[in-house]
Amino acid sequence: MDAHEWDLRYREEVPAPGSAPDPDVVEFVTALPAGRALDLGCGAGRHALWLALHAWQVHAVDFSTSALAAAVRAASPLPRATRDRLTWVDADVTTVEYRPEYDLVLVCDLHLLPESRRGLLRRAAGALRPGGTLIARTETIREEETGTHGSPCTPEELADDVRDLVTIVASRPASVETPAGIAGTGPHQPRAGALLVAFRRSVGS
Repeated sequence: MDAHEWDLRYREEVPAPGSAPDPDVVEFVTALPAGRALDLGCGAGRHALWLALHAWQVHAVDFSTSALAAAVRAASPLPRATRDRLTWVDADVTTVEYRPEYDLVLVCDLHLLPESRRGLLRRAAGALRPGGTLIARTETIREEETGTHGSPCTPEELADDVRDLVTIVASRPASVETPAGIAGTGPHQPRAGALLVAFRRSVGS
């Protein structure tokens, strides 16, 4: 799906503001000190908002203007200090380049072909500061349900995409709950998925 098609979906089927973050993200991020985060394919901002509420400075990137508008609306009731930690970026995550200045990079539930996924994950790893953490999640979803062309992948395939750049902390199956209203999947319908957590090695390590 292109940006226009995602815009239409987010206009018609926006998840409720304040949707909970993925449990895997909470599990691994809670142990980290707050810093600078990059949320790639942020959608309506559920992870970005949660991070900002926990003192992270967040750059949240998506190519759907409708999704970003929904994220801004969801953030509007938050204290100004929290909103000021959020920067919303309208861009295609598969083409934009990032400086190595982030303590955390999230790549959650994007539907990409293997070659595009690998390129994105490698750029995501390259956006980390030494010691920074990468969390990547994919979900297995049938093409006819979304019109997307992503391919399911295993935890091992996710790890293989970046194992020469990072140290793997976790590589395992993940149970994905799709937020209500997106892609016609129904409320919180569990999906099979894959999870990768890794950190960028320090220079010389």
